Amino acid sequence: MKIKIISLIIAIILIIAMYVPVYAGTAIPDPPYGSYDYWVVMDSAVPAYYGETMLYTSHEPIHVKIEDGTKRIHLRGSRWYSLINGQWSYESQTIATIQASFNTIYAANHDIAYLDGSGVFFSPRRELCQVVREMEETEIFGTILRAFSAGLIPLVGLLILAISLQKGWAFLQGQLRH
Repeated sequence: MKIKIISLIIAIILIIAMYVPVYAGTAIPDPPYGSYDYWVVMDSAVPAYYGETMLYTSHEPIHVKIEDGTKRIHLRGSRWYSLINGQWSYESQTIATIQASFNTIYAANHDIAYLDGSGVFFSPRRELCQVVREMEETEIFGTILRAFSAGLIPLVGLLILAISLQKGWAFLQGQLRH
């Protein structure tokens, strides 16, 4: 009977512990109404908006241009927005071509190629196998271990607690019988 109860408790704990929530560092909302067809979300390196998450939209596909080691987004006829309190705030619109410096690209709705046509700089549809191939073996093992241990540590703690309570109860019953 005790084995059945402990097995049931362990099964319930396993079901609960298998849920491991994963959250993005910053939630990126959808582009606002009125934005253009092509868009990219990135960290800005422009002095006025340094470190802010920006949304750049354009009528034409967006490209990357590298000059003197500086990466710049190349847009023609664009609108851009700043992420403030989880919402896009309209900043400006230009008809001419702009080149904005950036640090990191988070998302885009199309492949962003180099302006000179030498290849793709950023693709939103990277295959999982490609990402794993680019990671070192220690990074892969560490990632798996972190995800596994997030649910395993509480499970082991509860298992030890259950065994301790069962042993303590048996000890107290033995003391009361003598």
